[in-house]
Amino acid sequence: MFDALQSLQSGFTAFVNYLPQLLGAIVVLVVGYLIAKILNKLITEGLRKARVDERLTANSGGRYVEKVWSRKNAGSTVSGLVAA
Repeated sequence: MFDALQSLQSGFTAFVNYLPQLLGAIVVLVVGYLIAKILNKLITEGLRKARVDERLTANSGGRYVEKVWSRKNAGSTVSGLVAA
């Protein structure tokens, strides 16, 4: 005969045993997200201080660079790739 209480208890035990792994995965995702955001800000600021956008568009290939970049400036595109 099927024992529903035993089945529920077995399922709950399996869930409780899996919970530390689930919480660990969530922590890894949150820490990774925070690191990506920090790197994004650092790289964006570094590229802005290095005036990468101005240097890329100042020479004769500037029109080509403006066509290739999907965003307003190259620095935000490069920093966006880091966060992705």
